[in-house]
Amino acid sequence: MSNPERTIKLISRSTVRLCLTVLLVIISNSLCYSQTEHNNKESSKWYGITGALGVSTFKETLTPFIKVDARILQPKKYKLRLGTTINYFFSENNDESKMYRNVFVQTEYLKHHRNEDYFGIGIAYLLDSHGNFYTKETFRLAFIKSLSFVELKGELTFNMNFEQMFPGIGISFGLN
Repeated sequence: MSNPERTIKLISRSTVRLCLTVLLVIISNSLCYSQTEHNNKESSKWYGITGALGVSTFKETLTPFIKVDARILQPKKYKLRLGTTINYFFSENNDESKMYRNVFVQTEYLKHHRNEDYFGIGIAYLLDSHGNFYTKETFRLAFIKSLSFVELKGELTFNMNFEQMFPGIGISFGLN
């Protein structure tokens, strides 16, 4: 198989995987449901699966990501999320394009601030790594500002013994 044909095949496989992941996020957003206590809107808890698409920086590289979370929301009080984030890195070597997927599992706690604003903190652990972007036992600490459908993050990625630390920022859109 020639080089251009191999590149097209690789890109098409990567595109299919990315589209299927996006489809999963869209379907999971429609699975959100609520459990209301005492028919009082202020005391109702929302349980559900949420998702978001975004972009973040790592080592001066823009990396798109997809995020899926199981969430507990106490309106005007807190959000507690447990989920996964899949970061995608792209590289080109000798006319060959590659896409690398790196999977983090995370937990986040956000406290209500005002209106629809929430501030919080999150910690993530690298579960599955492809390529040479992360070392083993990589963690990510995030400081989070969440609005209705937009979320901003300041991130600090580091390995277990703090030998390497990389700051980053991220923005995502979806059901945060």
